[in-house]
Amino acid sequence: MLNKIKKITLETDRFFLIEIALSNINNNYLSWFQDPIIRKEITAQYSSNDLTKLRGYVEEKLLCKDCLFFGIFDKKSNEHVGNIKYDPIDLINHSAVMGILIGNPLYRGIGLAGEVMQAMEELLKNYLDVNKIILGVSLENESAVKAYKKNGFDLMLTGKTENNTFMEKKI
Repeated sequence: MLNKIKKITLETDRFFLIEIALSNINNNYLSWFQDPIIRKEITAQYSSNDLTKLRGYVEEKLLCKDCLFFGIFDKKSNEHVGNIKYDPIDLINHSAVMGILIGNPLYRGIGLAGEVMQAMEELLKNYLDVNKIILGVSLENESAVKAYKKNGFDLMLTGKTENNTFMEKKI
């Protein structure tokens, strides 16, 4: 079933989401990881500045049987502006661990995350019977915590460290 979902293109009002392709792994994508905001506030990130290693990481994720890794593209410009990944997806416990990266700073703070999360949640719920999404977030990333809360996520009581916490959402 997961392989069928990987072939789906989702559309929101402003974006389309499609499984990331190795052709999307370029210097623009690599440059996202040099952004000081991303380096400071994203708790789980790809940390190398080597394009070959980044391609290898993405290729590994694309081969995973319990991972969905979608690129986020602007409908008007076709520009690759970010990614959303669910890894792992636990079909037995009906849960998935989410990560989202808005690489292009011009697309931050405009409601992109909520828009694409909603589309992906519908896909996960309707096709895979996932009913819980979990994510890790830096407590210093106040705008992300606020955005996640606005989109129905609650802080979890377990797994909290000094600077990071987990949040969950029932879908």
